[in-house]
Amino acid sequence: MNLLGGMTNKDVLELGCGAATLAKKLAPSTRSYTGINGSQKMLELALKNLAGIPNVKLTHASLETYDFKKETDDCIFSQLTLHYLEDFKQICENIYNSLRTGGEFVFSVQHPVLTSAFISGGGKRENWGSG
Repeated sequence: MNLLGGMTNKDVLELGCGAATLAKKLAPSTRSYTGINGSQKMLELALKNLAGIPNVKLTHASLETYDFKKETDDCIFSQLTLHYLEDFKQICENIYNSLRTGGEFVFSVQHPVLTSAFISGGGKRENWGSG
C-alpha cells in the first residue's frame, strides 16, 4: 500500500480486484475507483466490501477483453494478477494508453519460486520443474 502513495482525488483502476480488500481502504479517498475482475463471485464479495462507498464501479471482465479508455486514469494498480496473462506486452500497452500524463502504474507479481517445484539432489537445487 505504501507504493501506491496518496490516492486523494485520483481516478484509480485496479486490475484483478478480487474481493476488493485493498480498495476498501483506498476507494473512500479517491475521486473514482474502478475494479475489474474475471470472477463474478469475487465481484459479489467486492460489492459487499465496498458497500456505501459512492465513487465505486465494478466491472466483470477479463483483463484481455476489458475496454481500456484512453487517458482516463491517474493510477492503475494490480496485485498478484499480471503473471497469469499470456500477452504481457499488450496489457502494458493498454495500461500506458489508459494513464493520464504523469499517471502511475504499480503492480506486483508472484515470484516463480513460489509456484514452481524443484528437483533436489544432495541438498542443492539443481533442476527446476513445473509441477
